Amino acid sequence: MNPIKEKRYLNRVLEKFDSNKRPIYIRTWFNFVLWVPTGLLIATGIRLFEKGIINIWFILIGSLFIGGLFGIFSIIQLSEKYWPFIKEHLNKDSIKRRLDELDS
Repeated sequence: MNPIKEKRYLNRVLEKFDSNKRPIYIRTWFNFVLWVPTGLLIATGIRLFEKGIINIWFILIGSLFIGGLFGIFSIIQLSEKYWPFIKEHLNKDSIKRRLDELDS
């Protein structure tokens, strides 16, 4: 791995060790707020297709894009949700030693 990228990644892991605040996107109300506009957007696209204003390809490509975003978002949510359990098994001192090696 590139030393600059490794250093950036290890610094980010150390920041996560010390931080106890929960990100906004893993709160329970956030998914509801995200799904409502998405449902409205898809429903609007279907209505526009039925009226002949847009082509079916816009709906298909848009739905594919939205599905991909939701998939990525779900992975990020799960990684944040399980971080407290994972960090107990990481060695903070080893990470600091490696950062010192990269600095010298």
